[in-house]
Amino acid sequence: DYPLTREWSESLARSFPHSDYPVENSHKLLVSFLNEARGLWLKSVAWCNLKWYVRNKAIKGSYASFAGVSVSEVTGGYLLRGFTSNYGGIFIFSSDGSVKCQEKSRDGDLKPYFWSGYSPPIKNEYHWDYQGSFYYEKQLRPGDAVLLATPGISDFIYRENLSPVIDILRVKDPGNNVGRLMKRGDIENQDNILAVIRIR
Repeated sequence: DYPLTREWSESLARSFPHSDYPVENSHKLLVSFLNEARGLWLKSVAWCNLKWYVRNKAIKGSYASFAGVSVSEVTGGYLLRGFTSNYGGIFIFSSDGSVKCQEKSRDGDLKPYFWSGYSPPIKNEYHWDYQGSFYYEKQLRPGDAVLLATPGISDFIYRENLSPVIDILRVKDPGNNVGRLMKRGDIENQDNILAVIRIR
């Protein structure tokens, strides 16, 4: 129950294209990315016009899941690099039928989100206290696919031992498949988002 989460999600998405490329497994890059997103978040909200009860809640900041990848052409195919706020944000499906992903975290206290930091009047810049992110790097070839998913979909995929990745990618419109699973109760009914990158 965090206010202004939509604004924080949009700020993360707008900041990623400005990150240094190629994306690296770098603490410095991640901090730079989060600081830029925080700056956009602070500018996107008319803090003085918020209702008092919204502002009181907003002081604690907002949380949002995030997954971003860059794909560059290399000899023999493409190289994917990216990072995500949660262990299951990116699933890589190879044409040989295998699925690569991070091992599901066993730490129940690990939040699969990036934090915006406190809202004003806390100063704009500060030392980030975050639990980390998950970095991905893999060479892709024709026939491979990449699935980016929010935590609700990721949790379902892990519960089913990764098999839903193949089922989702088999259909022409994966979004309809996810909608059906939500109606059936297999996926938690929340703001579930997925994106699919197919290598031709």
